[in-house]
Amino acid sequence: MYSNFSFLNIYWSELADLGADAEDQLYYDNSACVAKIGVLAERLTEEILYSENLEEYETENQYEKIRILEEKGILPQMYKDTLHKIRMKRNSVSHDNELVSDSEASAMLYNIYMVAVWFVNQYAGKSVDIPAYRKPTKTVENNIPVHSKTIQETTAVPEAKANKFLVVALIISVLLNGYLLYTR
Repeated sequence: MYSNFSFLNIYWSELADLGADAEDQLYYDNSACVAKIGVLAERLTEEILYSENLEEYETENQYEKIRILEEKGILPQMYKDTLHKIRMKRNSVSHDNELVSDSEASAMLYNIYMVAVWFVNQYAGKSVDIPAYRKPTKTVENNIPVHSKTIQETTAVPEAKANKFLVVALIISVLLNGYLLYTR
């Protein structure tokens, strides 16, 4: 499947996977999309610190990492602002259960793509072919997003929960019957 982040595979396959995972969640679970974007933003920030020989700051929180990169003149204002917006949105989604619209998640995906493009241009060490951004589309077949799991995978989880429920119900029934026999 096509991903806007495939250009990261040359040196940073983990980053490419995070970007692709975020794209897969867009329109399906925007909160998960934002969470993946946030993780990608943190990993990009860590890679910048590593590339700049600033590993001593890797244990700092994301806010501090971004501040340090800005303070040292490494991170342009535009990308600093983008990383802060992603950090704050991910925090509000994670901690306050804030909902994210399709358009907001889509815009965040584009913004982290732009940070990734800047990152590769700065740190790849050689020319990398970066395709133009293609906005992921909401494609639906039989009312199931194409990027979601198959019907079998989707129904397997409820069946597993139903089986656990039946086992618990059986145990309760046996215990209750034993108790009733004992108290007679």
